[in-house]
Amino acid sequence: MGQLGYPTADREMASRLHRILPLKDHLVAVAQRCGMVVGVIAASAGFRLELDGRWGRITVLSVAAGERGRGVGALLLAHAEAWLHAQGVSACIVTSSTHRAAAHRFYERQGYRVSGLRFVKELGAAPAARP
Repeated sequence: MGQLGYPTADREMASRLHRILPLKDHLVAVAQRCGMVVGVIAASAGFRLELDGRWGRITVLSVAAGERGRGVGALLLAHAEAWLHAQGVSACIVTSSTHRAAAHRFYERQGYRVSGLRFVKELGAAPAARP
């Protein structure tokens, strides 16, 4: 997550994974080279309200700086898309910060198209999630 600009302590990541991994509509996968994690992808599937069918969302795709351009991201994305397709998903959404021009080019090469803008509003700390 640090490569994406989200510094995360080991205990924070362990807590997040503990909540996410049991969920059947979420995927977390890693790519390894020589026993080292060199990339991670997370995806989720849900139902659409505006149209029939299910949608998928890539929520995280990060590849170690030294591994970029070597196909790791494309392999992770293909894996997540296959998983989403198996979940009955008919469309996949990816959001990417406006300053990530290289990521935008990557997604376009993978067949994604720009379809809108994302707006964010911080609502403050949320109540603690129940286990």
